[in-house]
Parts: sequence; structure tokens; C-alpha cells
Amino acid sequence: MKLSVLQENLDKALTAVSRLVQTTNSLPILGNILLQTKDGQLELQATNLEIAIAYKIGAKIETKGSISVPARLFTELVHSLPNDKIQLSSIKDNLEIHTDQLNSVINGINAADFPTIPTLNTKKQFTISTKSLVEALEFVLSSVSLDESRPILTGVYCKSESGVCTFAATDSYRLSQYKIKTPKIDDLEIIIPYKTIQEVIRIIKTDNLSEITVSITDSEIVFSSENITLTSQLIEGSYPDYTKIIPESHTTIIGIEKNDLVNSLKIASLFSRENANTISLDIVKNSLSITSEGTQIGKNISKITAKVTGDDQQINLNARYIIDALTNINDSVVSIAVQGKLDPCVISSSKQSADNFHIIMPLRS
Repeated sequence: MKLSVLQENLDKALTAVSRLVQTTNSLPILGNILLQTKDGQLELQATNLEIAIAYKIGAKIETKGSISVPARLFTELVHSLPNDKIQLSSIKDNLEIHTDQLNSVINGINAADFPTIPTLNTKKQFTISTKSLVEALEFVLSSVSLDESRPILTGVYCKSESGVCTFAATDSYRLSQYKIKTPKIDDLEIIIPYKTIQEVIRIIKTDNLSEITVSITDSEIVFSSENITLTSQLIEGSYPDYTKIIPESHTTIIGIEKNDLVNSLKIASLFSRENANTISLDIVKNSLSITSEGTQIGKNISKITAKVTGDDQQINLNARYIIDALTNINDSVVSIAVQGKLDPCVISSSKQSADNFHIIMPLRS
């Protein structure tokens, strides 16, 4: 293999693929990146065996070929080089890197030893606007469980029917749901791993993609654009019927400025750290009071003007969960709906669809 590339393009591609690299004693090859010529371009690949990424960049190719090299060393070397042309040459299992000021040789591994990204037998495929996709994924991501003892909850649930795709996530203490319009694909019901969602969002934002193609098989999902392909295993199993905890009615609804509420919650969190972030919300006519206290710290009460419809209420919630929910609501005014002190609390935008919401389970006094 012999070719030349621009440092800026190679550095960007390495930054994207190297995030999936992990070094293990049993499979040291996973600490490497695969470089190969493909379709007149240079393709970089990395995998952790659950997620794989392929990133193509423009290159002037003299000789076709491939090689696998240590990801960390190669990434740090390229990142340190000036923004100029870089020549790459593979000789046996070595990669030579040349610039006007530098000549380096990296010991590599034969490309044949690198795990192959399989060609999938796609059953469903559609192209979607990245703007709506990212909005949906970011909205629900904070509710994904990080507890590996319940793997079914460590991903985002996705169900499509009648041209509407529902994204949902729950860790049993909170729940988030967001719906967007998609090309009509029925009988789609999958669970996408948390790490995969993070990488998809990062790629879309870093490369300013306006749309992305989604391909699905029985066990895998592929997100692809013109130059980037991310392949991931899906989480097996049936997602729990979370709709059972969605309240059908409310006795109290608050309309409140989001920034005022966030600022008050951050202050309340300072006093609730030793109490598992538990705070008390007291809802009365035209106001919301937030109380937090810690035995060793002290006590704080913040009062915020609010538009209250319905009965007076008192409910205990996790301050961190409320802040997470508010962070992903793109509206200056939010709605908080309460049925009773032991019933789920619903947080949503005051303007957007009622199908998009966060639910937080109450805490006992």
C-alpha cells in the first residue's frame, strides 16, 4: 500500500474511529486500527466486537493494500503533525509515515488478522433527517439504565408503525419517550445499545450530517452516510411495557420558566447531596417552592413564580433526574403534571407534542 492524504482529513477520521478501540490481553488486535484502500479512497476501521466503524477519506493512491496498526500510537502521531500532506507506505507488517520533516516506522499486524465487518442481509432500510433523529435520541438518552444486571434496559427502545417512530428509555426510576415521523416501516421493534447511540450522535454532529441511512437486520443495525458506516449489535429480548406507568390524568399542572427552575434545582442539589438528591416540591397557587436539606449541611428553600392549574400538591423527587429531563427540553417554558404525591410526575414542553415527555417516579418521605 502506498498513498498520500491530508493530515487534517486523516486526523479527523482517526479521532472518530479510535473511540471504539479497546486493548485486551486476550485480543490485542482490538487495540489496532485497520487501514485499507477501497473504492479509490483510504478506509479506516475499528471495532470492539459489539460496534464497528468504517470511515473513508480522500487519498491519492499509488498502490493498493492494507495494514493494521496500533491505534493510540498512530492517532497521537498524526495529531502531532502539521496540516500538510502525509505519505503512508506499508512494507510487510510495517507502516512508514513520511512528511517533509518526519520519517517514522510503526510496527503493525497483518490486515488478515483484523476482525472482518460482515456484509449484512438488510431487512429494513430508510433514510432519516439527522435533526429529528438527534433530538429524539438526546431526549431519551439520560433515562437509559447503566445497570448491566438488567441488560434489556441498557439501550434505547425503538418502535415504528404507521410512519411514526417511538423512542423510549427507562431505568425503572424515570422514563423518557419521544416520537418522530419516519418513512413508513411497520413491524420494527428493536433496542439500540447506549454506547451505539452516543457514537451515532457524536458522528452526526462532528461531520454535520443532514441525513443518515438506517439499515436493520434481526440482530444488527447500521447507520451510514456517504463516507461513514457504523455497525452495531442490537440488544436481544423484549422491552417491558412502559406505557403502564404513564398517568392517564392529572390533578395539578404547572407552567414554569425552565431557566428559573434549573437554577433553583442546582442550588437545591447543593443541600441534598447527602440525602440521595431528594428534594421536596410544594405547589400552591401561583408558586412552586423547592426544599432541600442535609443533616450535616443545612437547609434551603427556593420559591419560583409559576402558573398553577388544579390542586395544591407536595411531592418528593430526585433533583438530578429533573435537571436531566429539563436539559433535553427545547422550550423556555416547561410543564409539570402531578396526580398525587405517590404518583409519577410528568415533565414536558409547554408547546411541543404531548407524545414527548419525561416521567420521574416519586420518592417517599
